[in-house]
Amino acid sequence: MPASPPRPDDDDSTDFSLRVPIDPGSDADLYGLPTEAKVPAACGHDPVERMATEFLDALRAGQQPDIEEYVKQLPQKEQEIRELFPLIASLEDWKHDREAEAMARDIPREFRIERLGDCRILREIGRGGMGVVFEAEQQPIGRRVAVKLLPRQIGGQTSRARFRSEAQTAAALKHPYIVPIYSFGEQDGMCFYVMQLIEGIGLNRVIELFRQGNGSLTAASIRQQFHESNSIDPAASMEVQKGRKTISTIDGPGTSARIIRSDAWMQIVRIALQVADAMRYAHQQGVLHRDIKPANLLLDPNGTVWIADFGLARPLEEGFSHSPRVAGTLRYMAPEQFSGQCDVRSDLYSLGATLYELCTLRPLYETTDRRLLLAEIQTSTPPSPRSIRPSIPRGLEVIIQKAVSREPSRRYQTAAELIADLKAFARSPRRNPFTWLKDKLRRRSS
Repeated sequence: MPASPPRPDDDDSTDFSLRVPIDPGSDADLYGLPTEAKVPAACGHDPVERMATEFLDALRAGQQPDIEEYVKQLPQKEQEIRELFPLIASLEDWKHDREAEAMARDIPREFRIERLGDCRILREIGRGGMGVVFEAEQQPIGRRVAVKLLPRQIGGQTSRARFRSEAQTAAALKHPYIVPIYSFGEQDGMCFYVMQLIEGIGLNRVIELFRQGNGSLTAASIRQQFHESNSIDPAASMEVQKGRKTISTIDGPGTSARIIRSDAWMQIVRIALQVADAMRYAHQQGVLHRDIKPANLLLDPNGTVWIADFGLARPLEEGFSHSPRVAGTLRYMAPEQFSGQCDVRSDLYSLGATLYELCTLRPLYETTDRRLLLAEIQTSTPPSPRSIRPSIPRGLEVIIQKAVSREPSRRYQTAAELIADLKAFARSPRRNPFTWLKDKLRRRSS
């Protein structure tokens, strides 16, 4: 979850541990970050029973064990493993979700927390399914930061393991478009981590404002939206503003220029390029985000977009990953994710669905019924972007439609391919898209 977290949408040992390693001596190797815990070997005489116990322990440790690896270890029991292990994972997910829902209802409406570690808490700026985020001042250096807290009400074993994994994964990534993590800590039985404060808003809020008739957003309006996020009592408001310039004085000459307009396609392409570049880097580091959506992409007053919330991230293994778990936000999930399969093309599908919504101002699939939505994602073809907004350039429509193809083989295979097409479109937005696609094919064959 980001520094300026959006509100939720319609709204994760054995020899194949899936934690992301941190290189010794790297900036991510910070004091207080969790180290990888080993799950003790399971006991039992029946090999399937023993492996099932190991599998369940790995799930509860927040890992994503690959069923294929178990099949390789015991091929003579393949059918039994393939039938039993997904059932174990589904039951564990159901149990965790029900517990989380019940415990989340007990989270107090307001937190009376004055400090977390070396951070003096100023105000709450958002909350979601896996934590509450505060704006804070890190002392003694006086740096404004965001602090994400896992309240004890939802701090069960599985939740704590996922929260630690999120902190470790995000801290290992160093990229100008990924929200950086500074440190991790525990206090009074609660886990928290400290990250850069992004004074921006989620693209979901941008889309919402465009739908309401706001044709464009400026640096000043983005800052104002951030400072108005969540309610602030008068005392907290004075603390937040202490030492700051007001919004009107922050915006000097030129800073009130439009950051984004609802029909400025080059600005939207620039956003897509930033996100795709950050995704390319994460994939190169062996990390799948698995929850790319407008709410997890923050637009700041400089026009920079930041990827946030690595709570569902997992390592990218060689080839196509097979996981018993369905993870992500349903509306932005690729069809194959519902069968536990996920790779870089799934992440790129989610970016395509986000780009579709940013351009058309409506989601890829509009139904709010979960069962119908699941069926539509797996079987239906969404309306073409230009059938909704004819002003969308044909070239941009071609890119979006390729990104959200139901068949992974028909999508962009890497973020680099998507970046190449976005740049080609940006260079010649009025050019017939099929011309530059033919040129690309010609260059590949030569």
